Amino acid sequence: IKSIFKNDTFLTRILKKVNEKTLKKLPKKEAELRDLERKIARRKSVIRKYLFAFESGKMDAESCNNRIKELEEEIDLLEEKRMKLQTEIKNSKAHSLDLKEIKKLIDKLEELISSANPSEAKAFLRKIVKIIKVYSPSEIEPYYRIPAVCIMSGVAPHIEHNANPPEVIIKGSPINLKKN
Repeated sequence: IKSIFKNDTFLTRILKKVNEKTLKKLPKKEAELRDLERKIARRKSVIRKYLFAFESGKMDAESCNNRIKELEEEIDLLEEKRMKLQTEIKNSKAHSLDLKEIKKLIDKLEELISSANPSEAKAFLRKIVKIIKVYSPSEIEPYYRIPAVCIMSGVAPHIEHNANPPEVIIKGSPINLKKN
């Protein structure tokens, strides 16, 4: 796998697709952020209306207090989502991957796999290898899954575990397993 990812043409092709996918998702994330900001503003406006109703004597203190508490909890959740989304957008804008960074990561690949316990190494390889098509006992064709942001060495920005970074599936060169 390391030798496959040492191919500059292959890496350039991957980087182009990953960066394109990342940028394609940016407008959707920005629209989602605007929607969250509107929801937060609406709930704050509703709180002001409840307070006005209480101040004008149209609502009792307990009912007002309970509803305001619910709205504030909703606002807290929405603001938490907003902060996560702002971080994702910032990372997408500020950090498109380049060939030099990927090469640094690949240089550490062998060290990472050899220092990992067998189950960690297996899990890592499963994240990289999407599928292997077997045409015969001597010929296979691998397909690799390349996440948009790889967190292997701290070079790339951190992505939350529950975030779904875009990925690119790349068809590798057929491998002939016949012995010469």
